[in-house]
Amino acid sequence: MQVSLFLKAVFLTGILGWACLSRAQEPLSLTLTKAVDLAIKQRPDLESGDLDYHLAAAANEKIRAARLPQIRANGDFRVNTQLQSTVLPFDITGQDPEGTSTVKFGTRFSNTLGLQVDQLIYDPTNKLKWAINENRLADQVLAQQQDTLSVRQEVLQAYYSAVYYAEKMKLDSQALSRAQFNLQVGQNQWEAGTILENDKKRLEVSEANSRLGLQQSQKDYDMAVLRLKQVMHMETSTPVRISETLEDLVKPNSGQPAFEVTLRPEVKRSILNEHWESLQQQEVMADNKPTISAYGHYGLLQLNDRFNPLKWKTWYPYNYLGVQVSIPIFDGKQARLAAQDHQWALEKWKLNTVKVKYDYQQQYAHEILAMNQAKAALDEAKANRSLANELYQTDQFRFEQGVLLPTALRESEYQLQVAQDQYLDAWYAVLLADLNLRMLLAYQPGNN
Repeated sequence: MQVSLFLKAVFLTGILGWACLSRAQEPLSLTLTKAVDLAIKQRPDLESGDLDYHLAAAANEKIRAARLPQIRANGDFRVNTQLQSTVLPFDITGQDPEGTSTVKFGTRFSNTLGLQVDQLIYDPTNKLKWAINENRLADQVLAQQQDTLSVRQEVLQAYYSAVYYAEKMKLDSQALSRAQFNLQVGQNQWEAGTILENDKKRLEVSEANSRLGLQQSQKDYDMAVLRLKQVMHMETSTPVRISETLEDLVKPNSGQPAFEVTLRPEVKRSILNEHWESLQQQEVMADNKPTISAYGHYGLLQLNDRFNPLKWKTWYPYNYLGVQVSIPIFDGKQARLAAQDHQWALEKWKLNTVKVKYDYQQQYAHEILAMNQAKAALDEAKANRSLANELYQTDQFRFEQGVLLPTALRESEYQLQVAQDQYLDAWYAVLLADLNLRMLLAYQPGNN
């Protein structure tokens, strides 16, 4: 009885384990939007960019902290193993008017306790440092936007590639089905003696080539999915299923969308670098301006021949307040030379801004032209595919009726396959052109 219960428990555990395993291995259905969202959440380089932003933001806290009072406490407990001696040019005892006196200053123990407060009143570089940090913070925000868009583009390209090979597998599967059907018809005709054995062998070769084509498409699809997992930073063992087709993804822009080149982050960052060099130049020159700070000190000095810090009457207070003004007079022309370096760098960034603007204007014209050409090629490929399919259907019917040779059918089948591949490639070209244009327009109003 106990053995029977044990076997039932083992059987039930096995069933539950198999069910859990089956559920765990269910493929993850991936749409394009879901793939992008997962990549943005999982990519460690984007998380690193967030840390860079926080580091840049913390720089302002350092400037804010420098404006606060700086308070220091100090203590010094000293044993004078030998007191300093000096000679007075007179006799302090009054017994030898022409003589001198040797005296020692201090006590065996001299202890000090102090509290020092420093407050910066005016530093001409503070405002500039703050502006420089704000400049770097704005640059970091733009860098994050670029990194995110770069990840998005990688995922889109990988996803499009996977969709392309999924569609290619469908076409190759259809081609294999056609080849198998034609081979079966040819086999029957050969057995009936209406075609030659050589014609039947051509149909066998056609079927074998279609099978190899499907196998290659499967390999290409598997590699594309693996690449997609890589750019998503996903475990390679996670099963996924691509749930969209090329026609689901392609939504070409109608007309010619507006493009403002100054909204591109590359242009903005170049302009920020211009401003950064200008601020650096001003900061270098500001180092030669006066700085003002206030300070105060409260101290206690103990003089005693015995070490007894708790004896209050041996402690003597002292304190002082002050204002310090520091005025640079001559730095060996270092500030002027450094400012000149920043001026040259500023001019270089201005030229870079002009170049970046021009390059993106040219890219915009190129992407618009590429999109229009891809759409025109798609229309031609679609018409050609329809014609090739119509011819093939006619020839296949004639072949079934025994009035068309297998060689003629093979040519018609080949032309259909070429037309279908060209149509698929045309769809993919439109998809890539649309991707490139959307990435270029990503920062325009309504396209973020």
